[in-house]
Amino acid sequence: MKSKKQKALRTKNRLVLIISLSTLALILIGVLTYQLILNKNDMDILANTKKLLVHSDEPTTPREIFKYTKLSGWTDTSIIPGSAEIQSPDYQPGASTGEVSRGIEILILGGAIGKNQTLETFKADLLKRSNYSDIQETKIDNLPALKYHNDRENPTVHSLEYEVVKGDDFIAVIVRSKDLNTERSYQAEIDAIVNSIRFK
Repeated sequence: MKSKKQKALRTKNRLVLIISLSTLALILIGVLTYQLILNKNDMDILANTKKLLVHSDEPTTPREIFKYTKLSGWTDTSIIPGSAEIQSPDYQPGASTGEVSRGIEILILGGAIGKNQTLETFKADLLKRSNYSDIQETKIDNLPALKYHNDRENPTVHSLEYEVVKGDDFIAVIVRSKDLNTERSYQAEIDAIVNSIRFK
């Protein structure tokens, strides 16, 4: 009799253990999948401009091709070679990856775009996409450049972006903020950083 009760108890315990392990495995898979999605969204935002500039299957190569002047009190937290990730003193990230809840973040990316790529071809690509607006011509390092707004969803990100091409190299600047009003309140600081950018 005792043996039957013990067997039933063991069977019940095994069942509980299997259910617990299965639940834990599902939770771990869910957490890992969520983290991969967040990382992908972040990299999509960071690489968005480079993908538009490159018209071939060859990836861009990050290189130290630019220099800039960092403002007093601002921080550069970049860990990616050939880039800068500058944050205002009051910067706070939003709830989702890529979102900004306070202050601004300025990403500067440099790389190679391959031969025969121009601002005109890049502008033509921008005009095909509904999230880009207010496309204007400007200058960076005394070279022709483009300036435009990019409003993305999932995550919701407002950005002011710049592109400049020199030969086979490009520099992209992405100014991320909560909204247009926040961006405009930092316009003097944005201009100071963008105007300090130089090709090496």
